[in-house]
Amino acid sequence: MPTIEFNLEPLTGEHGLALAVTGMLVVFLALALVVTFITVLPRIASWLSRAHPSPAPAMPVEDEQLPEELLVVIAAAVAEVVRHPHRIVHIRTPGDMSWSLEARLQHHQSHKIPHRDR
Repeated sequence: MPTIEFNLEPLTGEHGLALAVTGMLVVFLALALVVTFITVLPRIASWLSRAHPSPAPAMPVEDEQLPEELLVVIAAAVAEVVRHPHRIVHIRTPGDMSWSLEARLQHHQSHKIPHRDR
């Protein structure tokens, strides 16, 4: 039956120890570079934001309010449906909900069950 020998010769031999030290050195240098980059990044970002002058103020945009007649019709429809004291606080137009609608569409499409041919 063969015996198992424990020998450090491959580690201390020709390239073993030097290779291990070189590998550890490379890893620690890479970590030091990452830490330096993360530390310096906020300073660079603040310097870049100061370097560019702020753009001229944009022209004021008209307020996108619903016409008063439409608000009255919506309030009457709510009063007819709810039948108890209420107050309309906010009305959202379909344009306000476009991101929400897109997310719902994506979510519902992710649940489609594939049709199997029998």
